[in-house]
Amino acid sequence: TRTASGGVSYVWSSGLGNSALATIDLSNHSQSGIYTVTVTAINGCTATATTEVTLEPLPNAPTVSSTTIGSGNPAVLNASGCVGTVRWYANATTTTILATGNQFTSPPLTANTTYFADCLSASNCASANRGSGNVTISSTPCPSNQTLTITENAPTNTKYEASEKVISTSKIMSGATIIYDGGKAVELNAGFEAKSGAVFKVQIDGCGNN
Repeated sequence: TRTASGGVSYVWSSGLGNSALATIDLSNHSQSGIYTVTVTAINGCTATATTEVTLEPLPNAPTVSSTTIGSGNPAVLNASGCVGTVRWYANATTTTILATGNQFTSPPLTANTTYFADCLSASNCASANRGSGNVTISSTPCPSNQTLTITENAPTNTKYEASEKVISTSKIMSGATIIYDGGKAVELNAGFEAKSGAVFKVQIDGCGNN
């Protein structure tokens, strides 16, 4: 809104009316610009003033990652491309915010679920649309514990998962890429070795997570 004062009558340009208070519809991009008001004083004298309204472009909706998890695990989704604050939602239309920030951790899930996120700018303008990310429940059974005693040769690229613990005395040879993902722990016992040139990673987030 814009307010004029000091007169007994007011005439705004662009059809904004004849009162001291002019309301500009910011949902209409064409109403961004310079507005003029002519003020008439009680003695009949007139004066003209201008005011400029600049409409900030709406932020882009964030891009949201998708992931696959084991049933009963939480999912971690990441949002990118938002210049402002990311807000997370359970569906495309609700106004209930689940969380804010570039990363969102869901509660434990047992069914495929989609989460949504929008972007709120520093000027409190929200993106017109919401990005979405899918959480897929893996259909592959997840062992409680997995014990490994093998030799991994190049070009092996394998991920071993367990809901509780991955236990290993394996040897990982140069050129192989191996990931151990235990829900609670990864145990490396005597005999385990990752040779120079091998890629070996450990994750603690359980089955199905990327």
